[in-house]
Amino acid sequence: MKFQYKIGKVMIKNIIFDLGGVITNIDQYAALNAFSNLGISDIDLYLDPYQQQGIFMDLETGKLNAQQFRQACCTLSGREVSMEEIFNAWLTFTSELQVEKLRCLNKLSKNYMLYLLSNTNPYIMLWADSFDFSEDNCPISFYFDKMYCSYKIGYTNPDQRFFDYMITDSGILPQETLFVDDGSANISLAKRLGFEVYQPRNGRNWCEHIYWLLDFLDKKYGEYYNIEQQ
Repeated sequence: MKFQYKIGKVMIKNIIFDLGGVITNIDQYAALNAFSNLGISDIDLYLDPYQQQGIFMDLETGKLNAQQFRQACCTLSGREVSMEEIFNAWLTFTSELQVEKLRCLNKLSKNYMLYLLSNTNPYIMLWADSFDFSEDNCPISFYFDKMYCSYKIGYTNPDQRFFDYMITDSGILPQETLFVDDGSANISLAKRLGFEVYQPRNGRNWCEHIYWLLDFLDKKYGEYYNIEQQ
């Protein structure tokens, strides 16, 4: 039985985490340089910390699989680009993984249902859901009860259909759920849907603040709060 924190007349039972910018740090400039070095000009028109464009968006929504994306990169760059080159370029997007955050997820999983909801792609997840992901040799799926990845679902945040799919599939109630994401548009949508929210900055070690926030909400039982970290 998972421990439950109270908010108003409901209780927090679930926590949803984003991947890039929350669990892993994002280094957009390193990724821009990496894809530019592959010969893709105007890469800044495609690659964004929160929502991609063009073939990069098609990859994140599953319209292109990994091989089709490679072929599209070959067309844009005017040369043959290998899967390994693209994989390595994508890995520069995730600059750092703080092991303290994974320890925090392990601790939270004893009391809550944990979910991943992320705009991501098969290249990133090939690394993230492998034993190379963490110092503990555990894939990211080890830390979550269920993962919702944009390229498998067909939608990206801040598309409400992505939230609707997760809510329906998991059976969670927004008012019983804390949503953790570094994107302002995603946080705004989650608030409109009734989630409690927390917005850490990219690179922030949010562990102690998560513990504090849950304790704060518990002590303020009977009142309703939405808290953001700018």
